[in-house]
Amino acid sequence: KVDVLVVQSVGADAASQTLQIAVETPVIFIGTEPTELGNAYYVGCDASQQGVVQAQMLQSFFGKADINGDRLVDYMTSSGPEEVPVSRV
Repeated sequence: KVDVLVVQSVGADAASQTLQIAVETPVIFIGTEPTELGNAYYVGCDASQQGVVQAQMLQSFFGKADINGDRLVDYMTSSGPEEVPVSRV
């Protein structure tokens, strides 16, 4: 028997399976906010706020980020899981 489960889930929908397996064991989800919490807890950040902070950091380091001197910052973006609202851009 364990006292608590700390889970970094692969997707928001996987939480319900974890909760079914955990039964009465307390569960703490980290990183990906589950769609269903039940008696569990979530520790993480607001994804929208995280994006704002990243943009502010990029803005403050713009001079250092412009590596080829064209006054543009070249970047690549990727999409996360579809169930995460912020990744549907």
